[in-house]
Amino acid sequence: MVTPVVFFDLGTTGLPSRCGYIPEIKSIGAVDSFCEGKAFYSILPSDGVDMRRGLINFVHWLQQEYEEPVILVAHNCFQFDAKILLLNFQKYNVRYERAICGFTDSMLASQDLYPAPYTLKQMMENVNLDKQQSHHSLDDAKDLRTVVRRMAAQNNLLFQPFVKDSRWYKTLYEAEVSYGIINDDSDDDMEVYSCSYESDSQCFYESDEYF
Repeated sequence: MVTPVVFFDLGTTGLPSRCGYIPEIKSIGAVDSFCEGKAFYSILPSDGVDMRRGLINFVHWLQQEYEEPVILVAHNCFQFDAKILLLNFQKYNVRYERAICGFTDSMLASQDLYPAPYTLKQMMENVNLDKQQSHHSLDDAKDLRTVVRRMAAQNNLLFQPFVKDSRWYKTLYEAEVSYGIINDDSDDDMEVYSCSYESDSQCFYESDEYF
């Protein structure tokens, strides 16, 4: 049993603020943990209608490519990418519960396993990824995929348990609660998906690095 893992990166108009400002998403880049052909990139216009359509396209891509909800992985995920993504889903009334089951923050893993600093650029150096960070959403998602896979290998950890480590993983429900999207004691009728997935896809293959 494995869970599909997707690495993603957002380009935005700024940072979330305590006064309630929700940055707009300018671009989304995402890539499968192993299949190079499974990739998504979209530039989202600032117009509200087109913004909603762009977010829906991302959710549809996840649902079309994967039979079960995925884990989304980003660097500084909990403070930035997951927060902005979920708040924009809420703002534009986009349903995503059938596409996502949780989030992993590779920056928290970096803080636990490596010396400072913990930027993606520094982590690329730490795992001997010899290239410049492009600051392009899709390229950064691909670079992060390499970084996380090498982090797991360098620390003698298997990929799936590494991604799901509770020190840097949150379920979708936990993320929604932490951002105030739902109440912890909510009695709403919610669909909860566990992060387990069995696939015969050629993209998920048996290797020491993955399992």
